[in-house]
Amino acid sequence: MEQQLFGTTNSGFPVYCFSMTDKEGITATVCNYGCRIIQLSTPDRTGFFRNIVLGYDQFPPYEADAKYAGAVVGRVANVIRNAKFELDGRVYKLTPNDPPHHLHGGAQSFSNTVWEVLERSECRIVFSHRFTDGADGYPGNLDVKVIYSLPGNGAFHIRYEAVSDQKTPISFTNHSYFNLDADFTRNITDHLIQIRADQYLELSEQALPTGVLASVADSRLDFRIPRTLEHIEDPALQSTRGYDHTFLLSGNGMRHAASAYSPYTGRRMQVYTDLPALQFYTSNYPEDLLFLHDGVPDRLHNAVCFETQYATDFVHHTSFPGKYLLPGERYSSETVYRFDTV
Repeated sequence: MEQQLFGTTNSGFPVYCFSMTDKEGITATVCNYGCRIIQLSTPDRTGFFRNIVLGYDQFPPYEADAKYAGAVVGRVANVIRNAKFELDGRVYKLTPNDPPHHLHGGAQSFSNTVWEVLERSECRIVFSHRFTDGADGYPGNLDVKVIYSLPGNGAFHIRYEAVSDQKTPISFTNHSYFNLDADFTRNITDHLIQIRADQYLELSEQALPTGVLASVADSRLDFRIPRTLEHIEDPALQSTRGYDHTFLLSGNGMRHAASAYSPYTGRRMQVYTDLPALQFYTSNYPEDLLFLHDGVPDRLHNAVCFETQYATDFVHHTSFPGKYLLPGERYSSETVYRFDTV
């Protein structure tokens, strides 16, 4: 596995990139800052390999990044309303980094941390870190491992493992942005999307879950049969400026959760997970002064995210699928992105 220095954080910690390639030629470059996926190169229908994930050529934009590009997110992904929750009679106040709410684990979150490289081989790398009791307001010392691997057959595996010494809410995800055209000057409205979910979390005008588990039937959120994103500017999606919704996945255990297909390049990505929910996001807030790989300006709707997780704001809604890790309990979960051409 190739390793090279990528940069240095403002606090003086070195950041390294690691590249791995499977026998089919798929290449993933990841770094130990936020366990970020920097590049992921897959073939189109002609066999030409190009990068399909949003990212930056240099390290400094990652430290200033508000998009969580390619990052592992936690200790709890997505929003926690009013940056607090109650657990066993005690109120925990969290960092309000999206005032007045708490977003993606806060200021000392997974995505803003330099992780230790515990193991690495040609097609596998293991990152680890201890998140201390009280960090961003969460209870418990939480030991986490993030394992990336390219086992072949076009698959990129993400495995999460964790243990805590106190009861604590958890919901880990990866925030990679995919453009299967491999061209971030193009939007993704022609991508064919399928999400295997009968329900989604209804949102308020403030884009917070209301507590209602709504049916996708007869709505712009029905992706049970593959369809394009041509209606992304529909008034029904105005409050989120596109898709930014939590879907409750059908079935249990490891199963096919979603897919995306580019008719332009023939690339297809299929998502498998053992988690109960998926946040589908269409890059609705471009950074005007942000330049991506090869100097390409960021733009509206230039990528899609399939963030496998527990339900958004489950700490405030007992009917939502969520996870509280108990002291000494060993947690593990896996998500697989599988690539081929059609």
